[in-house]
Parts: sequence; structure tokens; C-alpha cells
Amino acid sequence: MSVPEQYLNSVGNVPSIFEAIRGAGVPPRFSYEFLKQLGFASSNDRSVIPVMKALRFLDDNSVPTDRYNRYRDPSLSGAVMAEALRDAYADLFTVKADAQTMNATSLQGAFKRITGKGDAVAK
Repeated sequence: MSVPEQYLNSVGNVPSIFEAIRGAGVPPRFSYEFLKQLGFASSNDRSVIPVMKALRFLDDNSVPTDRYNRYRDPSLSGAVMAEALRDAYADLFTVKADAQTMNATSLQGAFKRITGKGDAVAK
């Protein structure tokens, strides 16, 4: 079983980054420079780009996808994010269909079982 290898060292800015995406125009390529223009210049924020690729908001060349564009619509953003998470973490949802309801400890345990990674990555 597998789930994306990409992860974030710090998740504090993730909601704000995705909120900024909804309010900004669509760049031809989602780069570190664009992330900085959105107000996220920390090196910790850079890891959101590989995660966005894993969620298929960006293609392998960092070009925004249809999912990225659909997410920008506030009436669709929640459903689009749920779709992205279910796709990227399909193996987790296979193990537990309502994985989104798991508490942090159970979720970390599931990630450790599925990925074989240690505590820090599972967290």
C-alpha cells in the first residue's frame, strides 16, 4: 500500500495558503516566487508545492490543473479538497472508509502501518 511520500514539516500556514490560492489569479506555473508573492516566503512553506502535486492541484511541471481551478470556486472548494485527499490517500480510505473521522493518534498509527515511516513523518 502507498500514500504520497510528500509531507509538510509545518502545517500552520496551509489553510492560509489555500485561502490565498482561492483569492489570487492562476499563475502559468506555481513557483516558490509565486508562493512568496502570496505572502508565504518561509522556507517551511515551500514544501506545500510537492504536496500540491501529490494532491494533483499541480502537474509535474507545477502547472495548475483543472482541480486547482475548481478549488478556487468557494462553492466547490471543500468538495474539491475532499476529492483530492480521497484520491491521494486512497489506500488510507481503503483501510478505513471514514478516515477523516480518525483522531490524531489513530491516524498517525495508520500512516505508520501503511508507509513504514517513523513517528516524525507519520505525525
